[in-house]
Amino acid sequence: MENKNILKILVISFCLLFAVFVIGTAGMWIYSSYKTSEVSEQNSISTGYSGRDDIVTSITPDVGKAEDMESSELSIMRNAYLNISVDDIDKSLETILSVRDEFNATYVSLNDTGKGIDRVIYLTIKVEETKFENMYEKLKDMDVEIDSTSVSENDVTETVTDLELRLKNYKSVETQLLSILKDAKSVEDTIAVYKELNDVRMNIESIESQLKNIDSRTEYSYITVYVKQSTSGAELEDEEWKPLGVLKEASRALVSFAKFFVSSLIWLVVFVPVIALVVVPVVIIQKRARK
Repeated sequence: MENKNILKILVISFCLLFAVFVIGTAGMWIYSSYKTSEVSEQNSISTGYSGRDDIVTSITPDVGKAEDMESSELSIMRNAYLNISVDDIDKSLETILSVRDEFNATYVSLNDTGKGIDRVIYLTIKVEETKFENMYEKLKDMDVEIDSTSVSENDVTETVTDLELRLKNYKSVETQLLSILKDAKSVEDTIAVYKELNDVRMNIESIESQLKNIDSRTEYSYITVYVKQSTSGAELEDEEWKPLGVLKEASRALVSFAKFFVSSLIWLVVFVPVIALVVVPVVIIQKRARK
């Protein structure tokens, strides 16, 4: 009998907690829905004019097929990765830069981190596609220990063809909209055409930007060289020990631990009433049962 009473209290406590959770969740969902609808109404009001579809329904874009737009050449993005270990990082870096100058290439990024045996360099070089193979082989022929190499290719010919077709269609629509704009007889018609014209021009700019980016990635290739210190490197200086820096790091760690400890106490205090709803009734029943 006593076990049944304890079970009933536990079930009732769980149901109360579940009800509070459901009510809270429902309230947050209702509030979120209300705010979303409110923002939508404000956006529709601020737009002020939705445009007239009848003004632009006569536009017929110059729709073509991707097969009809034959590309003069393949569009391929190529990237190479070279992971090497060297005895003298500075000397090897000079060699890499001399190879870069030999092929009239440029480096996109150069990161030099760490000290002593932990020093590493990341170097990304941009080179013309026609010189990519020769430069890559020249870098691999350096007097270094090659840990790994890889070359990746991404054929974007189909993407370029599709973008060019879409660009042609949008420009055709733009021409027709400009013609309609000249014949607009009211302010309402002019606003409607301007709205459509603005959307079309934004799409044209977006596609032209994508094509420009792809052209840059296909006309040039990228070689990333990862240089690290070999175990046989000579005259490596140990990193200087800085007691003050260690003290500052220890102080920051202590502050972080204190924040974590106080935050844990706050969470515990907040959830004490919830825990008490379940624990206190069970303890009371057990005491009565013992009597």
